[in-house]
Amino acid sequence: MIGFPPTLMISNLMKQVKGSSSHLMAHKLKPSQFFKWQAADGAFTVSHRNLDSVANHIRNHPIHHSQKTLIPTFELPSTKNIWRLNKPYRQTLLR
Repeated sequence: MIGFPPTLMISNLMKQVKGSSSHLMAHKLKPSQFFKWQAADGAFTVSHRNLDSVANHIRNHPIHHSQKTLIPTFELPSTKNIWRLNKPYRQTLLR
């Protein structure tokens, strides 16, 4: 979860995040292993009222995956299900 000013475009933010983290992984943390970001990503707004709930979900993400207790509205659809979505939304996810 990240907060940023409304003057910053999400695409520019993600370019920086992905570039910096890819460099960190490739040169510092796991230089002998291949690292690649997934093809799709998403951005969601969160109201102040729901910050704690979403932060707890993110914090417990490994547990949710291992127990298969994901909250669908907090997750991107799997790539096999993306094709069932309407075209404009699907194109947004596949950028």
